[in-house]
Amino acid sequence: MKFTIWDLGVWSAAFAAAWVLVPAAWQYVRETAATVAEGFGRERVTLGTRVVLAGIGLVSSLAGCGAYGLTGSLLLATLAMGAGLMVPGWALSGYQSWRCRRFHQQFMDVLLMMANSLRAGFNLSQAVDIVAREMPAPASQEFARVVRDRDLGMSLDEGLERLVARMEGESVRIFVTAVQVGRQTGGDLTRILDGLVKMIRERERVEDRVQTMTSEARFQGYTLAALPYLLLIGWLCLDPAGVRGVFSTVWGKGLLVVGTVFNGLALLVIRSMATVKV
Repeated sequence: MKFTIWDLGVWSAAFAAAWVLVPAAWQYVRETAATVAEGFGRERVTLGTRVVLAGIGLVSSLAGCGAYGLTGSLLLATLAMGAGLMVPGWALSGYQSWRCRRFHQQFMDVLLMMANSLRAGFNLSQAVDIVAREMPAPASQEFARVVRDRDLGMSLDEGLERLVARMEGESVRIFVTAVQVGRQTGGDLTRILDGLVKMIRERERVEDRVQTMTSEARFQGYTLAALPYLLLIGWLCLDPAGVRGVFSTVWGKGLLVVGTVFNGLALLVIRSMATVKV
C-alpha cells in the first residue's frame, strides 16, 4: 500500500486533533458523570460515577456501531462515537437549563405565596412548607429539598444556600441574601418579599423586551446553521448517486468535517452576539 503526501497530511491532522481533543473530551465526560452522580445523590439514589461512565461508554459504542453499520465509514463511526460521548452531557445540560428556567418562571408566584403566608401569621419555616406542598414542580421539588434538609438537622439558611447552588440565578441569590439579612436584623420579611416581587417583575419586563429585540438575529443564526444540512438532504433525495461521492471520497469527508466545525463555530458566535445579560 502506497501512502501519498495527502494521506500523510490527513493522518497527521487526525493525530494532532486526537492529541488535543481526547484529553478535553475525557475531562468533559468525567465532569458530566460526576454531575449526574451528584444529581442522583441529591435524590437519595446511590449511583456511582463509574456506573455513569459505563452508561456513557455504552451509548458511545452503540452510536459508533450503528453509524458504521449504516455507512461503512470508519470516519463517520468515529465521529458518531465522539457525539455519543457528548450527547449525555448535552442532554443533561439541556434538562437542567429547562428546569432552571421553569423554576425562575414560578419564582415570583413562590414569593407571593410566601408573603401571603407571612401575612397570615405563619413564620418563614412554615411558609417554606406551604410552598413545598402547594406549588407545582419544579418549585415544589426544590423547596421540598430545603424542607428535607431542615428536617435532617440543617439550618434553614444552609438549606436556602443549597437552593441557590442548585438553581443559579440572580433573583434567587438576592432572595436568600435578603431573607438572611432580614432574619438577623429583625426586618419585616413581608415588605422584603413584596419589594423582591416588584424587582423580579421589572426584570422580566426588560428580559422580554431584550428577547423580542434579539429574536430575529437568533432565528437567522439557526436558519443559516440548518441550511447546509437541509440542502444536503434535498440533494440526497434528488440525486442519491451524486451524494455517494461526498461520503465515499477523502475530499468529501474532509469537507463535511471542516464545514460542520466552521458551521458550529459560526452558530456559537451568532448566539453570543445575540445574547444580552440583564
